[in-house]
Amino acid sequence: MLMLSVETKKGVMEFVATKVVKEEVIRARVDKNLKYRLKKMCKDKKISMSKLIINILENEVNKYEFKIKNEKVIDRRAEETEKKLRKLKEKLNEKQI
Repeated sequence: MLMLSVETKKGVMEFVATKVVKEEVIRARVDKNLKYRLKKMCKDKKISMSKLIINILENEVNKYEFKIKNEKVIDRRAEETEKKLRKLKEKLNEKQI
């Protein structure tokens, strides 16, 4: 990512250039109230709506990919834990008898 700061009479303007050229467009339909709230939030955070939406999408895709990648490991650990719990329960039952 490349940051460029330009000083103007109105203040410093910052520009961000990414190494990836974004050619694809995703359109989403939202109601006026949601768009207004989104615009306000972006203004308060000093970020463009596009950048915010891209960040949200990247986070969601990364979480999904992480979950898919680690699902087998998590399932295996859950099964191992269940086996250990069964063994402990059996030992407790044996001691009570």
